[in-house]
Amino acid sequence: MKKADIFNDGYYKRNRILMTFFGLWPEYPQSQMIFIQFCVLMLLLSIMLPQYAFICKMYKNIDELTAGLVEDMIVMLGITYYYVFATNMDWVRFTINNMRKDWKTMERSSTIRIMHTYGKKGYSTTTFYLVMLYTATCLYILLPMQAIISDVITAANQSESKLLIVKADYMIYGININNHYAAMLIHQLFEAVLLMSLIMTISTFMLIVVEHCCGLFVAVGELLQHVKGEFSTEQQDRIIFEAVEVHQRALTWADFIESLSTVMYGVLVLISMISISITGLQLIIRFNEPTEAVRFVACIGGQLVHLLFISIPGQEIYDHSIRLSMEIYNCNWFEVSPKAKKSILMMLMNSAKPVYLTAGKFYVLSLESYGKVLKASFSFLTMMRSSR
Repeated sequence: MKKADIFNDGYYKRNRILMTFFGLWPEYPQSQMIFIQFCVLMLLLSIMLPQYAFICKMYKNIDELTAGLVEDMIVMLGITYYYVFATNMDWVRFTINNMRKDWKTMERSSTIRIMHTYGKKGYSTTTFYLVMLYTATCLYILLPMQAIISDVITAANQSESKLLIVKADYMIYGININNHYAAMLIHQLFEAVLLMSLIMTISTFMLIVVEHCCGLFVAVGELLQHVKGEFSTEQQDRIIFEAVEVHQRALTWADFIESLSTVMYGVLVLISMISISITGLQLIIRFNEPTEAVRFVACIGGQLVHLLFISIPGQEIYDHSIRLSMEIYNCNWFEVSPKAKKSILMMLMNSAKPVYLTAGKFYVLSLESYGKVLKASFSFLTMMRSSR
């Protein structure tokens, strides 16, 4: 098999391109990387300031205020994601280099097939996630475009409705919506695509790292299944010591992922609980306005998919660690040498505690927790609706 760089020619090429675009690829020239990061932050702030101006202006109008808060929280989420990654480039560099190292090491092992399986899985899941969220984003941002399209078709200078993509007051820049509606719409269109692409870039990178870790857990079980009583002591020791090394790398990867992702996911869970409730309330209020109703459905759908997208990998890494514990217990440990038995016992002890990822150390990423968040969000929605 021809050797190739997994980030240049393999399953993760798309992730490298996306991260380079946002100045998050550590192998990019540092000066250019810093320049790109500065530009991205300025672009995000350019929409955040009008959003805050709108919120301050509409603080007495609860319906408009809540709608503006949801959109502002999504921008805050994007900035949080970006800040965490941009200030932890050593983590990103270490991750990339070690993923390459793992692939290179396992090319000489029978477990390379497993790494390809999980590499493909990461690629396929990433594709599905990108399609789903870009679809939701397009529904949310393109519906307001009908106003300006109507202007073009009818050759009119004014639309009856000046609907923007997000709630914002551009008077903070001294810009009047009646005179610069098209420019505002284009600015918000660009900002929305930029923001969602940024969130998806970071989320999909975390996904492939988690899938890589899961692949290592499976590789350990695969190695242990190869141990047979008829093998020589040297063969048994070699296979088991390789399994111990891969197992240790898998545990290290899990701790490493948790160290960076817990802050980002903590912010995400808090924002999701609030924004899903508020968006649901807006959907109920504006159910008789088809354009707005479709936009809010798309917004809720995007939030649910994104929250599910981080919950599934958390569930996956938990399941893989539990499954490995059973595979270690069921391997042919009674047929190996005393030295190898000690190594297997050490692995069994290390795998006794399940591996899991958390959001802010208070929320375990799993499908069960995902259901609890939805339940809490809809309970909050019911409370807000009854208080109106």
